[in-house]
Amino acid sequence: MYTIYKHSIKSMEWQMTPFTVPLALTALLTLSIIVLVYQNRQKRGAVPLLAFMLFASVYGIGLGVRFSVTTLDAKLFWNTVAQIGRVGTPISLFLLAASYTDRRQWLRRRRIGVLTVIGVMQVMWPLFNPANTIFEMTSLATRDGMVFLNADLGLFTPFIIAVSYLFLSVGTYWLLAAYWEARGSDSVYSRQIGLVILAVLIPWGANALNLFGVTQIDYAPFGYTATSVLIATALFRYRLLDILPIARGTVVESMDNAVFVLDANRQIVDVNPQAREMVAIDSTQLVGRQFAEVFAAYPTIVDAVGEDTQTSNQLSVAENGMQCHYEVTVSPIEDSFDTEIGRTVVFNDITVQVEREQNIDLMRQVLSRVLRHKSDRILRFTSMLGQNRPRCPMWLLSGRVVRS
Repeated sequence: MYTIYKHSIKSMEWQMTPFTVPLALTALLTLSIIVLVYQNRQKRGAVPLLAFMLFASVYGIGLGVRFSVTTLDAKLFWNTVAQIGRVGTPISLFLLAASYTDRRQWLRRRRIGVLTVIGVMQVMWPLFNPANTIFEMTSLATRDGMVFLNADLGLFTPFIIAVSYLFLSVGTYWLLAAYWEARGSDSVYSRQIGLVILAVLIPWGANALNLFGVTQIDYAPFGYTATSVLIATALFRYRLLDILPIARGTVVESMDNAVFVLDANRQIVDVNPQAREMVAIDSTQLVGRQFAEVFAAYPTIVDAVGEDTQTSNQLSVAENGMQCHYEVTVSPIEDSFDTEIGRTVVFNDITVQVEREQNIDLMRQVLSRVLRHKSDRILRFTSMLGQNRPRCPMWLLSGRVVRS
């Protein structure tokens, strides 16, 4: 039975290893990112990201202290701490990917509860190690003057590894699918997702090298240094958590209409090439700004965006010395729970249609004037004929009148 002795922490003996200082710095860097994410915890995707970074920090701290202590009891205790982070990071990554790619059905309480139970089982089972199913034997080994934990793994260990990599694989697949959808455009999403994917793959790639015997030490905690830097870049440069994809299926790059996608705060979170061309602003400068700020000169459209229902308005603007006309349609975006999470604003160029209608109206007016002028001339002519014709003498009827 895997026993944690009460005196394991108090009686710990320490050794300085090449991993102690780097792992301590990695933990501090990761914790600093956790503080930044916590300050934005109300935003969509913040809680799974917070959990991911927190479990990564626990994993690094547990493994780092395990390297530094020298007694078997202490190493087993801190291995359990590392196991908490090792189990929690794939599950939290799975939830982060579900939130980022708007698969909210996986964020329901019941499903999160099931995932929590799976994680607790993966932590508790190694803790008690029934029938040596996790560790068949644990001992200390000395290499290069340093004391390491030597453990022969049991039958249940491959199951724990398989479950972890299942969550990791599905979450990474969702992120890769989102990256594939955003490829080929200058959308901020492709940069965001690319950084998040790298942040995930670097430490778990290092873990896989250790798992398959390529390296003798699990370098995954060191990979979280790169993870922290990449997440920080995504947070500050590409505004991760502030700008999340909510309607990538709606914005079609080949659409003829200009499309703006707004989040619940009426902030622009996506545009297509036609929209960028219409406002003559690059997407890196356009995405993240308030729609009311960009279209402040057109209060009618700004007010329509603030209404609760779908609206349609016409907008006329002067561009390059010519008058252009747009039909502006504002539609709500709802998730699978029928909750409004944003809006689409579609600008349909109807200039040709409006000019055609104007020309038809002009032709109708001209024709009406011509016909009115012609009718006036005909009436005058017939009036002239009537005036020149002599009146019929009344005696012409005298011979045909029926007399009694």
